[in-house]
Amino acid sequence: MSGNLIPQRLDEPERILIFTPVEFVIVVLCLGTGLLSGHVLIGLIAALLFWQGYQKAKAGLSLQRLFGRMYWLLPPRFVGLRRSPDAALREWVG
Repeated sequence: MSGNLIPQRLDEPERILIFTPVEFVIVVLCLGTGLLSGHVLIGLIAALLFWQGYQKAKAGLSLQRLFGRMYWLLPPRFVGLRRSPDAALREWVG
């Protein structure tokens, strides 16, 4: 045996654990930031969220859908709105 790795599919990307190299960097940066700040659980949750977000972006999640989710899920000040109606009353136009 020569020790060569033969991928099951020709277009399969290289993996580190279960992550592609870019995903691995995202997860390590989030976990490292959480460890350095003393908030391991927050770092783990951030790593999971950023990893999922990156996978969704890679799968073709459009920018409009991302802005729509930000509008509905994030606080109004984070989105850049000074005042906005309650989420139950808001209607996304776009």
